[in-house]
Amino acid sequence: MDNAGDTPGPATDDEGQKVREYAETKAEFDKDVAETAELTKRHYEAPILLSKEQQSILETKKINLRMANERYFRQHAEIKSMIKMFIETCLKEKPQDTVGFAANFFCDHLLAKKVEDYNTRANF
Repeated sequence: MDNAGDTPGPATDDEGQKVREYAETKAEFDKDVAETAELTKRHYEAPILLSKEQQSILETKKINLRMANERYFRQHAEIKSMIKMFIETCLKEKPQDTVGFAANFFCDHLLAKKVEDYNTRANF
């Protein structure tokens, strides 16, 4: 009785390569997950306590930074327009690669003109 058709033959070199690549990719992924879990664990297990004076200094710096950011945004209203335009365009076009889409959007050499036109249409 010939059982040659009953058992699978040895894997081809191509199949073996795919299995090895999968194993390597899975091992890299598992390593990344373990490292991320360890970093997260360390971050949450070892809080740094600040003195009252340090907390006060930190709060003052946060407030000053927020105020400086607010002043900057008020001086550069085009930032708000660019962000609005980007979000509107994303929602309209629904790109699969949003990071690439953002890179193209914000690196467009005509962006300044488009923002100006947008502001004119929106009466900013």
